[in-house]
Amino acid sequence: MFPFTHRFFKPFKSHFSSLFPFVFPVLFVTLSTFLSINIAHCFDRSFAWDANTEPDLAGYRIYYKTGAGALYDGTGAVEGNSPIQIPLASLNDPENPEYTLHGLSDAGTFYFVATAYDIYNNESNYSNVLCFGSTCVAIVQGAGESGGGGCFIATAAFGSKFEKHVQLLRRFRDLYLMPHNIGRAFVRVYYRYSPPIANFIAGHDTLRMMVRWGLSPLIGLSWMLLHLGVVPTLLLIVLMGSAVCKSYEKIKRCRTTARE
Repeated sequence: MFPFTHRFFKPFKSHFSSLFPFVFPVLFVTLSTFLSINIAHCFDRSFAWDANTEPDLAGYRIYYKTGAGALYDGTGAVEGNSPIQIPLASLNDPENPEYTLHGLSDAGTFYFVATAYDIYNNESNYSNVLCFGSTCVAIVQGAGESGGGGCFIATAAFGSKFEKHVQLLRRFRDLYLMPHNIGRAFVRVYYRYSPPIANFIAGHDTLRMMVRWGLSPLIGLSWMLLHLGVVPTLLLIVLMGSAVCKSYEKIKRCRTTARE
C-alpha cells in the first residue's frame, strides 16, 4: 500500500512528588506506587507515512495489537481501541500525514499497521508492520495472513479486492477463521488451490455472475456475524430454518390433500 514509518519515539513520563510526606506517609506511598504503574510507564508513539493520492480518499486507520497473533485488537490508547480512525480533515497536513497514539504501556510488545479508506468505506490492504518492544518478531502479511491479499475467487467474481463484498469476506476471514487452527488450515488450503480457479473465473463473465450469486449466502452470513454477533446470527438461522421446515411441511400436506 504505502510505507508506514516511525517518525519518532518519545517516552512520556510523569513525576509525582508528595506534598505531605510527613503528614500522610501512607497516602504518599500508595499514590506513588499507583502512579509509577499507571503513568510513569506510558509512551507516545508517533508515526508518519506517505500520503495517498486517490481523489476519493477519506482518511486512514491505524491498527495495533500486543503479541504476534492474527487480530489487531489492541486496547489502551487514549485515542481509543484498535482501529483508530483518522479522517483526512483531522490531519494538520494531509500531504504529510502524521499521527500520535498516547498512553500505551511500555511493558509489552506492540505491533502497528495502517490502512487507507475512501469515501465509500473501501479499505486498502495493511501497510508494512511496525513493532515496538523487546520481543519483536517478524510478521509477514502474506497470502495466508490477516489483512494481506487473498479472497482470490471473490476478487475475480467482483472485479476488485476493494469491492465492498470482498472487503466483507476478508474481515470475516480475519475475525472468524484466522484466530483458530481449523480456520487457518482451511485458509492455507484455499490459498493453495484457488488462484488457478480464480484466474479461470476472471476470464468468463457468465462464470463471474454465477459465482457472485453462489457467494451470496456466505456474504449474508458474514454480514450477520460481523454486525450482529454469533448468538443473534445462530438464532436467526434457527428461526429461518424452522420457518422453511414448516413451509415445506405445509406444502407437503396440501399436496397430499389435493391428491386425495
